[in-house]
Amino acid sequence: MNVYLPCVSILSDYEESLSCIMSDICNVIQGFVYSSVNNIIIGGDLNFECTDNNFGYLNLNFKLVTM
Repeated sequence: MNVYLPCVSILSDYEESLSCIMSDICNVIQGFVYSSVNNIIIGGDLNFECTDNNFGYLNLNFKLVTM
């Protein structure tokens, strides 16, 4: 799955936009559960650092872990 996530501008707008996109990604991934696809790679321009104090990273990680 190739993604291009928005950059942070206004934090509240970024959080709302990113949450909607992450929900869409999770819906697509959950759709694969009923197919023959066993592995999914998410790549592209995530536009955030993978650190524990970054909203984008925490949001993506949480959604994927709790699926």
